Amino acid sequence: MQKVIEAFKNLGRFLVAFFTQLFGLSKKADDHEFDETARKYIAALGGAENIKEIESCKTRIRLILVSNKELDEETFKELGASKILKAGTQITQIIVGTKAEFLVDAMKKLLPSSVIETMKA
Repeated sequence: MQKVIEAFKNLGRFLVAFFTQLFGLSKKADDHEFDETARKYIAALGGAENIKEIESCKTRIRLILVSNKELDEETFKELGASKILKAGTQITQIIVGTKAEFLVDAMKKLLPSSVIETMKA
């Protein structure tokens, strides 16, 4: 019985590694893979000064902006976003798929500490 359990554990490890590699689901956001894309997203959002709050949700980047009227929506689509949602003039969500968490982590590294401190409050 112990050998069967160990075999299933090994199979599980293999499957996780296989699908992580196959679909690029690596949890390593610190490998700078998303840094350039994060810079482009910040620019398309109107620059760091336009971002008041940012967080990720499974497939979305959730933002509170100074203004969402001048977003470069074409750039978002070029970067792989499937949709941009706006509620009012500040609340914005960008649907980017499972890379949302990694993009937001990379964007936070590039934002001024004043924006990050506002989000913690």
